[in-house]
Amino acid sequence: MIHFIGKDNIVFHCIIFPAMLNAEGTYILPDNVPANEFLNLESDKISTSRNWAVWLHEYLVDFPGKQDVLRYSLCASAPETKDNDFTWKEFQARNNSELVAILGNFVNRTLVLTNNYYEGEVPLRGKTDENDETGVDEVHVVYTRFRSMMVQEPTAVRLLPLEVVEGTEAPEQGELLPLYEFEPSAGEVLDALLPKYVQSRVFFALLQAAASELAARQKAMKSATDNADELIKKYKRIANQARQAGITQETLSILRIPKEIYYPAHSQGYMVWANQKSSPVWGELSTWQWPIMLLAELCNSEAPQGN
Repeated sequence: MIHFIGKDNIVFHCIIFPAMLNAEGTYILPDNVPANEFLNLESDKISTSRNWAVWLHEYLVDFPGKQDVLRYSLCASAPETKDNDFTWKEFQARNNSELVAILGNFVNRTLVLTNNYYEGEVPLRGKTDENDETGVDEVHVVYTRFRSMMVQEPTAVRLLPLEVVEGTEAPEQGELLPLYEFEPSAGEVLDALLPKYVQSRVFFALLQAAASELAARQKAMKSATDNADELIKKYKRIANQARQAGITQETLSILRIPKEIYYPAHSQGYMVWANQKSSPVWGELSTWQWPIMLLAELCNSEAPQGN
């Protein structure tokens, strides 16, 4: 059983409501509870209190016998990944272009060809006439084989016909071989085992393809995460530098630092007095250390004269 709900009722329908059903004991619990996005009507939220909805009894009066058209339109507009909008203009377009033009034309062509070439009867699957040269000589399955998290390689395997390997051991001269009578016959055993063999090989290919896809997704997500981390670090560093520069500029403007004092680029990390010939260097300081050293130096120096 599947319960389709809206995204705003997930907690109730996935926890509280199943617990109530389980406590009662006679109801069947849902196997899956897909939570869809919101479906609006003509760009407005559906509301029964405001009488803004598609009422089924009114729809059947206006469109008698067209309930399947409404089902198709609602399924086609199902808000699986984002909020969607149901409009009567789109309803008309889906009916005329998709159901009548595409599906109706397909059904009509199929019926016409069946009447013209097969006397109005659907032929059996695989049935061909003696003049039909088409057919299937071999059946191959192509899939992505999982080798490791870093290596997935495309692989092609022939399923049918089976490769018969003859034995290479020959009986010794004069050796009596036992006679066996098999029941059921070899043909009956082959007919029973061949579908299971094909199913198992196809299932194995699907598992390999799913594992390969998962590995490729994880590898791509890891690369994307690493790139995102590098971008975050880069722009965080740029933001910190801009913030530090703003704080330093505001500090210098408040303290009325004379124009003779300059501070170099942050990448060098040096502080110098440009108005002195010797230009003593304060050594390599981090971006948060040298403003403190500057303030300490200013506190020990004379206050600037003038405005």
